[in-house]
Amino acid sequence: MSLIVIEGPDGAGKSTLIEKLAKDFGYTVYRSGGPKDAETMVKGLREMAVLAFDKTTTYICDRAPWVSELVYSKALGRATVLPADAFLMCYSFPQRIIYCSLEDSETMLKNMSREFKAHKPAEHTVGVIQSHENICRLYDELIDEIENVGIDIYDYDWQNGSYEELTDWI
Repeated sequence: MSLIVIEGPDGAGKSTLIEKLAKDFGYTVYRSGGPKDAETMVKGLREMAVLAFDKTTTYICDRAPWVSELVYSKALGRATVLPADAFLMCYSFPQRIIYCSLEDSETMLKNMSREFKAHKPAEHTVGVIQSHENICRLYDELIDEIENVGIDIYDYDWQNGSYEELTDWI
């Protein structure tokens, strides 16, 4: 598998997991970034399509717009950068998704502090903290839908899960 997408709410440990997998296995990291203009997002989707079909390298993707854009736009009450149906083709890409989520929402919220998320705009962080419960619910719903279309998903909670079991799954 050449494309492994790391998804989940802010504060769930995605960045830490990405760094560990890249270090332990030499995977190449691709960061899709947050919301952007439509042209930039289309360019990113094209790049991710190329990565998904690359048989020579395993890529760890820090989020995928066909997941996170749908969740965050809805939770934060904004329109998606691209129409939602523009992401449908992305579900046919060869990919696996690691869904990072913690049972302990207090830890996720603590991990959302400016101490850990100084690189994110303050207004985004405030909105995410205020909408955190809704974001988690929307992620759970979308991940279930994606799994139902046949994409292999591993639910990972670093507080209660096993990194070794995760790497065996990969």
